[in-house]
Amino acid sequence: MEVLRSLKEKVDFKRACVALGNFDGLHLGHQELIQMAISRARECNGTPMVYTFDPHPMSILRAGNLPGLIVSTEQKLKMLERMGIKAVVLQEFDESFSRVEADQFVEEMLLQKLDLKRIVVGFNYHFGYKGSGDWKMLQTIGSQNNFGVDVIEPIKYKDEVVSSSKIRKLLIDGDVEYASKLLGYFPILEGPVVHGDKLGRKIGFPTANMDIDSNILIPGRGVYAVKVFIQEKEYIGVLNIGLRPTVTNRSSLRVEVHIPQVKLDLYNKKITVQLFKKIRNEQKFDNLTALVDKINEDINATISFFETEVYSEGFANKVY
Repeated sequence: MEVLRSLKEKVDFKRACVALGNFDGLHLGHQELIQMAISRARECNGTPMVYTFDPHPMSILRAGNLPGLIVSTEQKLKMLERMGIKAVVLQEFDESFSRVEADQFVEEMLLQKLDLKRIVVGFNYHFGYKGSGDWKMLQTIGSQNNFGVDVIEPIKYKDEVVSSSKIRKLLIDGDVEYASKLLGYFPILEGPVVHGDKLGRKIGFPTANMDIDSNILIPGRGVYAVKVFIQEKEYIGVLNIGLRPTVTNRSSLRVEVHIPQVKLDLYNKKITVQLFKKIRNEQKFDNLTALVDKINEDINATISFFETEVYSEGFANKVY
């Protein structure tokens, strides 16, 4: 898959079928949109593409009030490639670009730079200065410039519209199981392992302390059953997100994972975890003995969960 940082000149992608949007999380609604672009490209022997924005537009439009991102740009690109997208434009979104008018964007960024055959957008997608552009504008311009427009209607799960904002709320509440139903995969955290204070090691449960990008949404505090992926190897793990009130009562959040019965040197290695189930909320214990007993319960609950639940098939078990 070819990744372009903005379009400076016309590119040679024949009959481009472009999915246009922000795609934070690449949830079920986004996946429907992406698959439509791929299907349209297949029909015309064209190129399935994604045109998206980096950084997220809200980082400029609402500076200081950016909602936590569900996936990183790197993870998003991995997902798009595995879905079958052949080219991605990561349009730099800055103060100057935020003032580009909607019709100017279509003319200068799409028509002049691409062999444009099709655009696919969501029913509520807006673009251009002050969000003045929508699918109706695209259809009008398309009829004048010989490209088609597909509009994806809202995708629902149990009569509820799938949206990034709903998924964020679920993650904040720690409901990773329900969030996975809307995402189409289990939530992901990734980052390098950095040195901590080694308190876990001292009580018999060494942990990998993850350094998570500050723009990524971290699920609610508690203990989670996870799978850990390290250089294509998979392990069962117990993830703790919290302030560790029993031992340190830190003011900053710590994300750390324990891999039972496995000894690994993970410092400075990048690891990926998928969160499958919240085991319990964060608790403060009276002493270390009570904490150790509870951690052993967490480990047993996690092992039991993965022994009894079947995730061998389906989109939700794929790490992107």
